[in-house]
Amino acid sequence: MKKKIFIGSMLVLTLLLLMPSISAVQQKSIDVSYKPTIIPIIRFNSYISLDVDTSELENSPIPPGNWVGVPIGIEYWTDIPEVFRSIPWPINNLILFRRFIAPIQEIYFESSDASDDIDVYFTYNPVLTDIPFSGETSESSTYMIILIGENTPSGAYIIRIDVSYYDIGRVDGGKYAIIIKFTVGN
Repeated sequence: MKKKIFIGSMLVLTLLLLMPSISAVQQKSIDVSYKPTIIPIIRFNSYISLDVDTSELENSPIPPGNWVGVPIGIEYWTDIPEVFRSIPWPINNLILFRRFIAPIQEIYFESSDASDDIDVYFTYNPVLTDIPFSGETSESSTYMIILIGENTPSGAYIIRIDVSYYDIGRVDGGKYAIIIKFTVGN
């Protein structure tokens, strides 16, 4: 039985290594866009879900000169089939990620500030998370800190948060955006 799995794994590895592929590119900036010239035949999707607790922003207006912390829960998952678990390590990592060691996914947050008097920071940026197989999720979290300046005029504000994560080997990246609404006043 083990011999059949090994022979099957070697056959799959040989076929996948002969197919066109992209070498992993480490991108440092969200603005960098990388278009491969050759697209691999086998690709896997990745997904993200954000749980933003805006209850502190909804209760009452934020006075100028104060700050508010908004917790953000992150759930990340992929559709990498379970069959890759039966392929011996490090062959499965070579097939999936083009590396012997499985990489860590980096999730980047970027805000478009509502005003020059309002600053937005994230406690962890990028957020690092494992790349799970299908049926599993990887959970992490960060805080968004909103600093309201002393001279910020009263009124309603909107902040757009862009979340992105990049392709790693055969696992696709993605982009996600959320809108945060809040009021500044006394």
